[in-house]
Amino acid sequence: MKRKIIDAHAHAFIGKAATGTLGVPYEQIELIDRSEILLREMDKYGAEAAILHVSHTRQESQLHQSTVRKYPARFVGFCRWGTGVTGREAAEHIQKWLGEPEFKGVGEALVKNFYLKGKVETIPEALKELRMAMDVVREKKVPILFHTGYSGAHVGRFTGPIAWSDPLVLDEVAGEYSDVPIIIGHIGGHYPPYDINALMMSYQHDNVYLETSKSRPDVIEKAVAEIGSSRIVFGTDWVREEPHMIGAVSERPGHLYDWNIAVVEQARISEDDKEKIFYKNIKSLLGL
Repeated sequence: MKRKIIDAHAHAFIGKAATGTLGVPYEQIELIDRSEILLREMDKYGAEAAILHVSHTRQESQLHQSTVRKYPARFVGFCRWGTGVTGREAAEHIQKWLGEPEFKGVGEALVKNFYLKGKVETIPEALKELRMAMDVVREKKVPILFHTGYSGAHVGRFTGPIAWSDPLVLDEVAGEYSDVPIIIGHIGGHYPPYDINALMMSYQHDNVYLETSKSRPDVIEKAVAEIGSSRIVFGTDWVREEPHMIGAVSERPGHLYDWNIAVVEQARISEDDKEKIFYKNIKSLLGL
């Protein structure tokens, strides 16, 4: 059966070449508009709306605005500051875009967005920069979604150590910004131990939400059993309509609608819990 679905994590734009393949800096990546294909996928699987997240470059915020204006009933914009930026640059960027009606949050953020060789090379240094952006997120009263866990698209030689994507890296920030909804993307990812670390974050902080793309049914079951279903939202991390050709084989279809819907459907939780995860929770969180 088709459920009511709001996809809390999708991407309408993709780089023409994989990051780093040709030595192209992030801000020079040529972006391809995939919004029409995304809409067809949404219609096929019953998703009435999707939240668009930035993949790599800050210019996507402007592209998101145009796409949301074209399809206001189907898309919601999240903005992000790009990669290799200072905290001040990040704060200024989202301050601008969160003032626009098409945007209701920030994402897909990564702690390693703030890595700057020779300047910001450790997690504590990056978190110091992140706090400047978090101050704006708090001021605007919006949620922020962070990528966590392994991703075949985040190959270490291009994007840095996987340890920067451990959900526990966000522990102090989640405590300091306890009034900000922080969404942990992928519930830490498909592989242990970051899935357990994501669950611990949700146990520790009432403002931490979990987003289901690339997760597993047993992880969702455990989350519902421990914290309930009200802080779990469905996502796909959609970026194309066919599996990746990179990364671990078992994760290559992890951004597809049918794969991610099955992850939640196969979880041994109640129908009411599934309805909250697929639709109600993100609708309430964003005031849709």
